[in-house]
Amino acid sequence: MTQLQSPAEPGTANAATAEARPAEARSLLATAWLRIRRSKIALLSLCVVVAIMLFAVLAPVLSAMSGNDPFTSNTSPEVLDDFETPGLPLPGYMYPSASHWLGVEPGLGRDLFARLAFGGQVSLTIALLSTAVSVVLGTVLGAAAGYFGGKTDAIISRIMAGIPGPPLEVALRGNLVATQMVGVMLVRYVVKLEPVASADRETLVAEVGPTIQRYFTAR
Repeated sequence: MTQLQSPAEPGTANAATAEARPAEARSLLATAWLRIRRSKIALLSLCVVVAIMLFAVLAPVLSAMSGNDPFTSNTSPEVLDDFETPGLPLPGYMYPSASHWLGVEPGLGRDLFARLAFGGQVSLTIALLSTAVSVVLGTVLGAAAGYFGGKTDAIISRIMAGIPGPPLEVALRGNLVATQMVGVMLVRYVVKLEPVASADRETLVAEVGPTIQRYFTAR
């Protein structure tokens, strides 16, 4: 006697299909953007950073809109007090106004909004240059440590452990870890002409693991 099989429930079928479906591959940028969107604080912080960068980049345009430049001084008696508090802006120029959006600078009478906008350009330039220097230096040192290994690796590790100042140290260490892993792979699979496909997970962990542990525990 033939038994009739009950049809599978829709929810069970969908769950089985979702489990069988392979995970969608995402790029690093897509993964980072997904994590930022999930955090309101991270998204707000990103908006603030973008606004500051736009403020600095558009400094000439914003300065022209305000009708002032960051270099012109105005020490006339109509702007700066010459009697009770010499150099202090008078009430009409001490506070934000239509002619000076953030007032003027005490002593020299320069527009504060224009100086703030152009000062942002200087800060942004320093940040980009310092990041570029740390990336280049960290890449070179990390590649050298991973390629030569031995004493070279030990010397670079000790130098990194002795660098004062957390920002520079963190930036250089991060690049050293990443590039030393590249250096180790270069030595093992390119110089020695061993195929990458032959490396199993245990081999990769054995090669790269000590490097990561050494740089994060150098102190």
